[in-house]
Amino acid sequence: MSILEPETIDFIAVAEDHIALIQLDALEWGKDMDDGEHAYLIQESINTCLEYFESGQLRKDYPEEAGLPVRIVLVPVHPLAQLGLDLIEHSKPVVDGAGLELVVDPDYGSDPED
Repeated sequence: MSILEPETIDFIAVAEDHIALIQLDALEWGKDMDDGEHAYLIQESINTCLEYFESGQLRKDYPEEAGLPVRIVLVPVHPLAQLGLDLIEHSKPVVDGAGLELVVDPDYGSDPED
């Protein structure tokens, strides 16, 4: 599981104050593939999360948590290149407009508060 399979959500975590749709990015910018292709895979992963939320499937799969805020969490193993940072910056308003939050957190899940 990773952004190499952008049509899947890697993990779904239910925290006290939110639901996290987690996408892992273990690719190293500028090394594992072309940066444009890398950014495309991240964008498609974000789109998969948006579809899952907007289709109502999340609500069907987790009805008890229906009122919790939803976050799309990108967990990069390596620092984002400028293209990745730009992609996140441009994607946040779209994700926010859909009623979710887009977060980049390389340490997500390591803190019990996540």
